[in-house]
Amino acid sequence: ESKSAMDQSLGFKDLFNPHLLKTTLVMFLAWPIVTLGYYGITFGMASLSDDLFLDFALSSLIEIPSYILVLLLMDIVGRKPIFSSSLLLSGVSCIVVGILDKTGPLADLRRILALAGKFFASGTFAIVYMYTAELYPTIIRSTAVGSCSLMARIGGISSPIIAVYLPEVTGPSIPYF
Repeated sequence: ESKSAMDQSLGFKDLFNPHLLKTTLVMFLAWPIVTLGYYGITFGMASLSDDLFLDFALSSLIEIPSYILVLLLMDIVGRKPIFSSSLLLSGVSCIVVGILDKTGPLADLRRILALAGKFFASGTFAIVYMYTAELYPTIIRSTAVGSCSLMARIGGISSPIIAVYLPEVTGPSIPYF
């Protein structure tokens, strides 16, 4: 008996066929990075300045315009440019924040750049689901997004270790500390 095309379903191993291998490997690498960045910045906001509550409130509120901007721009600019540019700008913001002193004359600039990093990380986190789903054929789309989400948990698991423990055992040049 032969199955019709409607009855055929593809599994996890089909993500690694030659046509999808490169896409799958790139997305399996990108998802943990996106998650690590988002949650790492979120945890790092606790030590951004001396006012924990203001930092938390600003960190939470900055996500709303990020999601709105992503929704407005994704059909105009495209998913790939938004995904890659927001990932890049989030990283650059974090690096600059790590260089600036917490209590120096540029402390306000440091807070603004940290919020910009959170803004771009939120945008990246919002777009990664849609972008991944559009990269794969319909028949394997849910398997691909679910598998990438599984890989993202690696970034989620390691973000508290990197954001909280790493600064305690390293020098002051780590971002946010």
